[in-house]
Amino acid sequence: MSLFYHIVTKGKLPERTLLHSRMMHFLLKENANYIYDAKPGYNYYDLTPGVIPSISQSEIDNEVLPLREYFREHEYFIWLIKEFKKLGDFRFIALWEDNSKCATGYYERFFKTCEKKYVTFDEFYTFFESRKAFDEFLDTYSDSRDVLFIVSVK
Repeated sequence: MSLFYHIVTKGKLPERTLLHSRMMHFLLKENANYIYDAKPGYNYYDLTPGVIPSISQSEIDNEVLPLREYFREHEYFIWLIKEFKKLGDFRFIALWEDNSKCATGYYERFFKTCEKKYVTFDEFYTFFESRKAFDEFLDTYSDSRDVLFIVSVK
């Protein structure tokens, strides 16, 4: 089993954000083509941490992005959720995938079975403020139960 993150939003991330993610060695991709019960007007993103996708030199040269060589996962999420905040409210879930949940392609059906936790963006942000907070977040919300965070940016 592997840990995956899924984010659903009405807004669409710009290509620059997806490239920036790749340059930080995190594979962030829109995957609506593989979701059988996608809600119209929503964008579904999968995030696989620690993947190092190939990036061409021309892609790097065409973008001026402030990057360090190595980002810790919680630091990456601090940047990423701010990018999603620009798009408005979003849903977030971290889960251990064993090919019986989101991998089936029925995201919305699976989300209906999850515990829902309504939080403000500021509350959600605290889960990523430090490595310790991030580890506690994962221990609490991704191991024994599936919790879908519904994040309000207002």
